[in-house]
Amino acid sequence: MRQLKAEYYKIKYSRASRVIVFFMVLMFFLPFLVGNDTLFMTFGDYRNIDSIGWICYIDDLENIKAAEISRFALSINFFTWIGLIVYTTSMVLIEFQQGTIRASVVYGINRTVLFLSKWLILNLYYFTLYFIVEVSLGIGLARKYGFHYTGNEFVVFLGVAFLNMIAMLGMEAIVLVIAILLKNSGLVTAFACVYFFAGAITYPMVYENFENRSILIKIFCMTNPAMYMYNICGFQISDRLISGTIIYGFGACLLGVFLMHYILKRQEL
Repeated sequence: MRQLKAEYYKIKYSRASRVIVFFMVLMFFLPFLVGNDTLFMTFGDYRNIDSIGWICYIDDLENIKAAEISRFALSINFFTWIGLIVYTTSMVLIEFQQGTIRASVVYGINRTVLFLSKWLILNLYYFTLYFIVEVSLGIGLARKYGFHYTGNEFVVFLGVAFLNMIAMLGMEAIVLVIAILLKNSGLVTAFACVYFFAGAITYPMVYENFENRSILIKIFCMTNPAMYMYNICGFQISDRLISGTIIYGFGACLLGVFLMHYILKRQEL
């Protein structure tokens, strides 16, 4: 608990945390600035609600669907994962750059405990902002276009935003392991971008006949967050997608924690 409190104050007064607030404010205004009929990345006929991707589009302003407003609000997730990766990796690598990781050993603080405490607080901070922005967008865009959610429709929207968070957590865990190994935020961010966009380019190419693809293609797509986020942000929700995202997200987190502990233990030696 003491370590969590210490990490909270580090994050609260850090410059990076103030920058991420500005970033999230920018994310809130983005769908309003780009307006209707804007595509960040998509597959299929975006005018059709069955398409996937990050889409700002409402087909008929006289007959608006909840899914259209929802994916309009979720379109910012084409960018929010980048903010998450840059923010968390830079804050974690500060421990190495400032030498506080060495000092922690002197004061008897386990490195794994230190990193897990920081990771927990960073995610609580970032995803609190994330949900504030998503809820505000869901309400703001609905008001802009004169749409009224039913209670169930809004709960579904929140659930989908939460599902997207799980996909981002899975990616973040993998990238943090790379960050601890390389200790270079530029290289880590470059790796994350290549990793994500390789999936974002590959998945649409195999989307329509995915079940008949080679096992290597399936493994690559299923271990890449782009596959899940394409469908989540396109509002193509199914039981299979939900279970797949949960397995990917929490599986990657558990593997990431194990690898971080192993790497940090070896580095202590």
